[in-house]
Amino acid sequence: MTPHIDQHTKVVDLQGRFAMPGLYDMHTHPDLTLAPDYSGYLDVGLDSPTPEEVKQTIVDYAEAKPDEEWIYGQYFVHFTFRQAGLKAGKEWWTVLSPTVLLPF
Repeated sequence: MTPHIDQHTKVVDLQGRFAMPGLYDMHTHPDLTLAPDYSGYLDVGLDSPTPEEVKQTIVDYAEAKPDEEWIYGQYFVHFTFRQAGLKAGKEWWTVLSPTVLLPF
């Protein structure tokens, strides 16, 4: 360790205690353990689809899988909703279908 110490280094004697160096961008994705299960999820895309494209993607997915009780999605970027002055909340989602039930 001493080869890295120079005149700009502040050495602190911790008297046997532990110091953890700063970690940048330290975060985890525990949901990625489910990644294989994501394969059948609705993927709207990361390329900022328009609200109309999101609607159409959901409708197409629901029509292709009519026996599924729930639609699970992944990777939804909603920047274009803000651009359009929309909030992708319950009011917006319920316009897709009167039978759409959301847990909020």
